[in-house]
Order: sequence, then C-alpha cells, then structure tokens
Amino acid sequence: MRAFVALDLDPGTRARFAESLADLRASPSSRSLRCVDPEQMHLTVKFLGDISQEQADAVARAMQTLATEAAPRIHGATFTGFPQPGRARVLAFELTDDGRSARLASLVEDALAPLGFPRETRPFRPHVTLARCRQPIDARTFSVAPIALDAAWAGLTLYQSHLTPPPPRYEPIHRLSLGPPRLTPAWD
Repeated sequence: MRAFVALDLDPGTRARFAESLADLRASPSSRSLRCVDPEQMHLTVKFLGDISQEQADAVARAMQTLATEAAPRIHGATFTGFPQPGRARVLAFELTDDGRSARLASLVEDALAPLGFPRETRPFRPHVTLARCRQPIDARTFSVAPIALDAAWAGLTLYQSHLTPPPPRYEPIHRLSLGPPRLTPAWD
C-alpha cells in the first residue's frame, strides 16, 4: 500500500479552506487546476511510499508513542505556490502555527527512523494542498486572501493513498488523538 502520515484538519478549518477553494475555482486561470476535495485536505507529516501491512502495523505502534503530544494550533494560512510561487505546480495554504507541527514532524521522523524509513532532508514547511496544476502557473495571479485561524489539528492519521481512478482518495488506516494544546510560557 502507498502510505503517509498526516495531521487532520478540524471541520471548521476544513470549511474555511473550502470557501477559499471555491474562490480559486471561480478564477479564470482555474481551468488548468485539479482541485483537492475539501474532505481529503490534510497536512502531510511524513510520506512513507509503498509499505506492507506489517510495516503499517509497526508505524501504527510507533505513532502510539506520540499520544501525549499536544495538538498543534494553527494561527493563520497564507496562499502560495510550490515549488516557487511564480512557477507553481501545487497551490497551497502555507500555515503559521505555534511550532508544534514542526516538532511533531520531527518526532514522527524519530519514531519511524528505527523502522527503516529514511529521514526527510528538506526543511518541514507546514501546508495544506488546495490544487495541483497541469502546467506551471503563477500563483500570484490568484487573489486568495490569507486566513486568520485559531484551530487545533484533529489528530494524526496513517493513510493509504489510492491514486486511481482520479482524483486520489485517502483511506485512514490508523488514527491517533493528540493531547490537548498546552499553554507554554512566553520564554519557551
């Protein structure tokens, strides 16, 4: 199975992103876009690739060690394009948060490295994909307003990715609830 670990959006945040997606679809440049179903939106923490059922079970056990981690809080979302806004293949909301999503991504890397999953070499950039582009596009031509948020992730999930038939469909294999967001002193 093709699998990945992701943070799930709460329903309210998913609805806010769906509104922006509707604005994106209304743009004259939207014909070349393959928009993501809002129910499938997530933040990928770790892509695993093709794994066996035994590996999926081991990943699920490793994820259990993270159950006491506080759920990251999202503070805002800014529209952008990857790999570069001027020649984007992916349109996304880049997220600002309390830093816990990067911490959680690092902890997932630590938990899965002993299982043989190589560590990601690129810096973690928390984002939620809105659309993929058939041809590179200038993301700056879209007028998608930033979103102010105060939301927590719903949980951490191991997903199986079904790529055919299009659009892709993500099936939850294992879900993990995270601890409540904790207040931290300003000097942390």
